[in-house]
Amino acid sequence: NAYGSTFFDRGLGARFWGTCQLRRDTQLSWIASFLDGAPYGRILPVTGLNQGLIGILATRRGPGDGSPGEGKRTAHNFTIDLRLSRGFQLGRRRLEASLDVFNLLNAAKALREADITSPTHLWRIPRNFQTPRSLQLGLRVNW
Repeated sequence: NAYGSTFFDRGLGARFWGTCQLRRDTQLSWIASFLDGAPYGRILPVTGLNQGLIGILATRRGPGDGSPGEGKRTAHNFTIDLRLSRGFQLGRRRLEASLDVFNLLNAAKALREADITSPTHLWRIPRNFQTPRSLQLGLRVNW
């Protein structure tokens, strides 16, 4: 079971972005990101050794579809971020106001899952989630 992917080996990743110039010095920009799930394997904690507690991979760590003999992955991660901005000319200065929306779809997929195998540990309990939807206002002054 020592074979398999490292934790940081994503099977698939894609990013699409663009900008649309609207009227009255207004722009709409977006970025859509897709990341395949992170590979993981069940870890069996072994105690009573001279060097202390160590973890041994009990199952193969991804890639695979999770069937016997194949590795497992966490759920995929898909987010869309938007920016709406508008510029204003004030004499020789330029002002730009912006509104950023992060995680537009408000997805809450698990980014990490518990992988310890033991009668006292629950397996595949989510440890980290995507950051919830958030808004950010911005103001930029050029002179």
